[in-house]
Amino acid sequence: MSFSFDCGKRPRRPETRRDGRRLALNAAASLLALGVVPAATAADPVWTPSVSARWLEQQGMRWSLRGEGLLRWFGLALYQARLWSAETFDPLRWEQHGFALELIYARSLPGARIAEASLELMQAQRATKEESAARDATWLRFMRASFPDVQAGDRIVGVYGPQAGCRFVHNLRTTGETPDSDFARAFFAIWLDSKTREPGLRKALLGLT
Repeated sequence: MSFSFDCGKRPRRPETRRDGRRLALNAAASLLALGVVPAATAADPVWTPSVSARWLEQQGMRWSLRGEGLLRWFGLALYQARLWSAETFDPLRWEQHGFALELIYARSLPGARIAEASLELMQAQRATKEESAARDATWLRFMRASFPDVQAGDRIVGVYGPQAGCRFVHNLRTTGETPDSDFARAFFAIWLDSKTREPGLRKALLGLT
């Protein structure tokens, strides 16, 4: 499964009424298959950068916002992503530093689908096709337990440590934690590795643009 990062407007041919109707029907069918529920009319977001920065500081992480970007799928916003890190953070050696990746969802999405899509993207980045069915099953069970169903405006934060593994926080509640550094690197590589399927979002998060 692949999403797309909106880097700006691109020229396109004029659409006929039939074209627009076909695209709308295709997008709606795909959303139903994914399990995405359209977002309600949005109020002001709860998780502003200042609120998130204060929450991180309360957790003992005096990190600043390195970069952010909006992930879209079929033109629809899925989530706002932010990367928080120390000033000494090296974006080209991200796996050697502690950081927090914050996702603020724009629409409802089942937690099980978040877990399954994450595993698919982790598998897609592997350099080799080694036998790893047992490990993948373990990772999927952990993610299914860690990722609840989200509603529009919900936040999931993944906190990474080079030797500590990672933990996940849904809004204000810790939902999962693991010392498995292999899992942690593979999970955050979805966004931060050079082989990511969303290079525009990666550059925005790492401050490379």
